[in-house]
Amino acid sequence: MDNEKDFEVVNDETFSLQYVFQYVRENFIGLLLLLLAFYIIYFVDYISRINALMFAMPSPIPGVQPATNNISAPKINKPKRSKK
Repeated sequence: MDNEKDFEVVNDETFSLQYVFQYVRENFIGLLLLLLAFYIIYFVDYISRINALMFAMPSPIPGVQPATNNISAPKINKPKRSKK
């Protein structure tokens, strides 16, 4: 089969540390942006945890309770009807 020759990969280069350094030099900005993305995700998660801790605490002022949704309608005084 002639198709097997098309898919055959020939690599005469041996793996060495020099090629790793060359790859890092050529792709420094991309690798830096990848690391920056992980740092941003970690930092935002840290801020979210602080925010959750702050709003989970009870009120520091004693006697002050959070407002409830039980809103009562004001009472309207009806005028008295006089008998004739």
